[in-house]
Amino acid sequence: MPLQRKPFLLSLPVWGVLIAGLANAGDWELVDSVSFGATAVQRDSDNEEDAERLVFTITPSFHLKGEGRRVSGDVKYGLTAAYDADDSESGLSHSLRGQIQSEIVEEFFFLNATAFAGLTSGTSTSASVDAVSPDSESVQKYSFSLAPIFQRQLGRKANLVSRNRFSYSGSDDSDDEDTISRSLNLGIESGRGAGRTTWFAGYTNIHSDFDTREETVNSLSTGIGYQLDNSWRINAGLGYGDSDASTSRGSNEGVTWNLGANWTPNPRTNASVSFGESYWGEAWSGAISHATRRTELSVKGSRSLTNSSTLLAESASFGIFNPDGTPVVDPIDGDPLVVDGLLLTETDENYINTSLGVDIALTGRRSSITGSVTYQEREFDVSGEREDTIAYRLKGSRNLSGATKMTAGIRYADFSSSNAADDDTLDFTLGITNQLGRFSQIGASLSHRIFNSSDDSDYTEQRLSLTFTTRFL
Repeated sequence: MPLQRKPFLLSLPVWGVLIAGLANAGDWELVDSVSFGATAVQRDSDNEEDAERLVFTITPSFHLKGEGRRVSGDVKYGLTAAYDADDSESGLSHSLRGQIQSEIVEEFFFLNATAFAGLTSGTSTSASVDAVSPDSESVQKYSFSLAPIFQRQLGRKANLVSRNRFSYSGSDDSDDEDTISRSLNLGIESGRGAGRTTWFAGYTNIHSDFDTREETVNSLSTGIGYQLDNSWRINAGLGYGDSDASTSRGSNEGVTWNLGANWTPNPRTNASVSFGESYWGEAWSGAISHATRRTELSVKGSRSLTNSSTLLAESASFGIFNPDGTPVVDPIDGDPLVVDGLLLTETDENYINTSLGVDIALTGRRSSITGSVTYQEREFDVSGEREDTIAYRLKGSRNLSGATKMTAGIRYADFSSSNAADDDTLDFTLGITNQLGRFSQIGASLSHRIFNSSDDSDYTEQRLSLTFTTRFL
């Protein structure tokens, strides 16, 4: 497990939230923890020597969340140090999800930031990875994004706006693509006094610098929306776009249009749909969310032209959100629900990405259940290759007493590709935790994995883990 680099870069969004929080009065909460773990791993493989490993881990982490007068933030970071007792190797891995929204100059300059770090597979596959996984199967990836927004009111009827984004994504794998991207925008839109009718017009220039090539996309767009009543809103858009990216399509420029509607019958329910055409083909999106006192449901889907670096840079979009925009929290572990990780390789090729997802969370007095189905299809622009991934996940918990909780889960994922090995993964997990006082707990878990691949790299893996978690501040 080689030492992972760039810890300083990872700390920048964290210190940004800390400084902003101290500079603005408000309600901020910092929750810290440190977890000590020991995991015994046994892997039986068809084409490799069977392996038994004992891995020790220590993970200090914190969760900072709050809102000040002009800033809000939600940052969760963990640093895992792992030591493999069998081969005497050690390493570090980072886990980070952070979002910051700030108003630097009142009603004029806004600055938003997102950050992501995590272990993913080195290649597209159905199998998930973590700090205990072998070095050959995991890669540390990073993504940082800054979005400066400028707004100038032109009376009550119109605003001059500029929404921009600067992002970086990459990894500690020298074979992976690093990407630096910037998006510059200038437009005019309806103001606060526009009434039921809203409108906008603008120009956007996006430039991406990959390891092996550069790409520029230009777009002109206009749109109009109308609020029919308290529940229904309709909108339409028209524009023109072009790209200098390599593609197997006949044309890389043309007229774009879209039609859409939004339905919000009450604060707990929201539905939206949009359909249109672009120079690269059909573009559509849709989402439904509904929340009750004990149930939260989210259904979403889209078809768009993108690349793996862009999706990684916009990792916050992988979250599941309530109709009011707040993230849906997993009732089992308290973390925000995120779309099941469909692992993406870094390439310098664009692709048409079709994604569909259904998530549900049920909360009872003593029991909770979460489940999801996620599908993703990637059609690559230049090579014409195709990748498909579908994942099913079900997880449940039961409070056995005031201090003891049992959890169980099952996950099945299938990956297929026109230029790589097809595979599927079936994971079973079972765990129990017991609270030791206010800030500490112990836990034990069992897991079993069945991995099948068309290149005969099949294996089964069993894990037994023991953990102790407490506070350190």
